[in-house]
Formats: sequence, structure tokens, C-alpha cells
Amino acid sequence: MASRNGVSASGEHGDRVADIRPASIYCKLVVAVVRLYELPNQWISKDATSIEMVLQDREGDRIHCSIVRGHVGMFKTVIRENGIYSMQNFVIHRNVKPPKTTPHQYKLSFYGKTEVFLNPDFPEVNEIKMSLLAQGEAATQGIAHVESQPQYSVEGELEGGACTITSIDDVMNLTEETSCWILAKIMSVESTPNSWCYLSCHRCFKKVQEVKNGYQCLRCKRMIAEPSLRYRLHLIVADSTGCLNLMMWNDEAKLIIGKSAKEVIASEKGKSVNSLPKAFDLILEKKFLFKLEVSFQNVNSIDYLYSVEKICQDEALIAIYAPQCPSEIQVSDAIEFRFTYIFIMSIPSAVCLSLIIPFCFLGYRS
Repeated sequence: MASRNGVSASGEHGDRVADIRPASIYCKLVVAVVRLYELPNQWISKDATSIEMVLQDREGDRIHCSIVRGHVGMFKTVIRENGIYSMQNFVIHRNVKPPKTTPHQYKLSFYGKTEVFLNPDFPEVNEIKMSLLAQGEAATQGIAHVESQPQYSVEGELEGGACTITSIDDVMNLTEETSCWILAKIMSVESTPNSWCYLSCHRCFKKVQEVKNGYQCLRCKRMIAEPSLRYRLHLIVADSTGCLNLMMWNDEAKLIIGKSAKEVIASEKGKSVNSLPKAFDLILEKKFLFKLEVSFQNVNSIDYLYSVEKICQDEALIAIYAPQCPSEIQVSDAIEFRFTYIFIMSIPSAVCLSLIIPFCFLGYRS
């Protein structure tokens, strides 16, 4: 039985790494940690953002596993590279985001109920040791030390037309967490005049609140004398298959607007505070390639806002990917459809039915 901190001295026979699927959250693995490294916190040098591991079972199959920041302290002094452990209870993710160290379709991460058993004394341990010895150098080939979280070039990812563009309709019908690219036109900036930017912490970029002696970060609790202004733009984008609500954050917004949030505020001095900045008009009715993070909340209809991971405005790359996309939707059609939908959803169901039927017979204007 595991102790309070999730670490114990014995365990049970394990499942196979090759059999791990999204429903395998209670699986029990007997594995060797054949790779282990830390991703350092770029703001606090002594802290690790996560511990990353490659686990191998007795069959020689491997899977990536992460210990996220909230649990690093619990396991940092317990788990060692080349050690053999029994582990159970994981969160299962699709293996679509870096770091991608194995070809397995899924990856694991620890959470509050994960248990690690030290020095398991059952037959799988010897079988894993023999498997590692049989592989020789292949089992001990190292991973380069990771100094910081890697940066990935948008152009490098899209270059040559190798990516697949997903339609908005297909995005809304996804059943698993993933990342995907869409090619869409910005129809509207839905942020209010008071919500398109926020005051943030210099270190963790989270929102700060005003207190007696200045500002305090809501996350790291640091006192901030002069917080930074950062973008938080709620957009509606469209392709010919439908509309989607996106949340675009500071770096991506700054890239396509061409100004920082602070510069936009400065350019609006003396103008009405009850309207959005004119700078946002420059991005309306323009096409961009968006890389979206499709989260658990999106897949399960808990959150209708999709977060933008990356954005590309390179016209040459957009031209390469445009043939993959259905014919362009007209701006007026998208807006008409959106407001028709909002109107119908806001009235009683009995009246709604009487409106929907003639609407369907009239058809949708092309």
C-alpha cells in the first residue's frame, strides 16, 4: 500500500506499455526509467517546470511520462534514471505535443493519485534488467541536456505544405485532445473595451490585482510595482464550414497587430473608452493560419473558447495551404448566421420551433 506521499516499498505485477489507451488511467506499470531530465523554470532558476521521463517495460516498449510542477517536489528525490519502479494511476494524453521522445500514441503524466513503489521484488524486475542488457548501447543512448523549453519555428512547422489543415466543422467534432491548424478569416473581435488586455506579472504573465502598496500577482503572489499590459483577444473566425471562438494571447496578437498592448493604449489617448481600438480594424476580414490547442474542456463542451498556440500571416504559406480548404465563406453570411443563431437560442422553445421550420425551407443564402 502506498504511503501518504505516493511512494511505497512494494508493488504488484504490471500492465504492458503497448496496451495503454485513454481509459488506462488505473494501469499498473513495472518499468525502468531509461531517460530522465528536468525542464527548468525560466523565471526561477532553482525550480523545475517538470520532470520528463522515458519508461520502458519488460517487452522493450517505451512511453513518455511527465511529472508536472505541482508534484515535482514529491518525486524529485525518489525517481532516478536507470531505476526500476512500479507505478500506477496516470493521466493519459495524446502524444502530439513536444517533448515527443517515443513513437507511442499516448503519453503519461502524474497527478494527485499517482503512486510509485520502490524496489519491487517480483519477476518483471529481472526481465526488465535482462531486456536492457540485451539492448546494449541502444538502451543507454542519452538525450541532450535541456537548458530551457524548446522554441519551435512556425515557418519550419508549415514549410513545404506538410501539415494538414482542419476545417472548423471538423475541429468542433473532435473527440480527443490535440493540436491542429486551421485557415480562417477573422470576422470579429468580441472582447469588450475593458477586457482586450490585462495587467500582468513580469515573471509568470498571470493577472495582477491592485492592492494597498501596488499590485500583487494572483498566481505567484509577488508584489509588482509596474505591471505589464498584455493582450487577451476574444476572436470569432470563420471558414466555409462554420465559425469558431478563439482566445489569442499576447505574443500572437502583437505579431499580427504590429504593436504592443501598451502602444495601442497610447495611440488611443483622447478617444472614446467605450469602443475597441481602431488598430483592431486592421486584422478584420484577413486570413491567418491558426494553430489551436483543443483541450479537454473543448472536447467535452465545457469551454467554447479555443486557445491559439501559434499564428502565421505569411502570404506564401497561406497560398500553399489554401487549396486544402473549402471555398471561402462570405463575411455577411457568417455574421447573419451567427446573429440568427443567437436570436433563435434566446427565445422560448415553442416559439423557436415555429421560426426554425420556415427558416429551413427558405434555405441559407449562398
